[in-house]
Amino acid sequence: MVDSTASSGIVGFDLDNTLINYQPAIRDLARNFGLPAEAFTQARVRTELRQRASGEDLWQEFQACLYTDGLQQALPAEGSMKLLHALRDHGFEVCIISHKTTHTQERFGARDLRSPASDWLRKHGLVPALIAEHSVFFEENQAAKVVTHPGLIGNVRMIHYQPELSFSSETTGHQIIDFEKIASWVIPS
Repeated sequence: MVDSTASSGIVGFDLDNTLINYQPAIRDLARNFGLPAEAFTQARVRTELRQRASGEDLWQEFQACLYTDGLQQALPAEGSMKLLHALRDHGFEVCIISHKTTHTQERFGARDLRSPASDWLRKHGLVPALIAEHSVFFEENQAAKVVTHPGLIGNVRMIHYQPELSFSSETTGHQIIDFEKIASWVIPS
């Protein structure tokens, strides 16, 4: 629960798989890639595709589709809208700092990644009602998130929200340390 006596501040969120729930899109895309019904989590899709010939290319193609066309089916993560309303009501400024390159790779059509994400934010009422347009930052890579926003990034409580994925270095490709792991944005009543 947000403490109404707390002083206002800035709360930053990542976008993909944090505020956006891609699960409905993952189901349909998995079918399009010929995956069995039990593969309908992002982690399982990644594992299944990477086991095929040209698996890494297939996984990257899946992601290119997910972060463009998949936004048509994506929904706000459960509890995220209530949380964003509560933060706004208590005087917090909310921003989004997302690692989102400008376009997919050329071999996947060089499709725009940022416009569909911006459109999704407006469609679901996050921008401008809860997050100012100037408070949405798309960065080319993870390192740019830290370099561009050092004051925010350096002074945050790190929370990793991605309940369907394992947090080990074997599955993520990098080690996640000092993160509080949460499974829901739902604010207890």
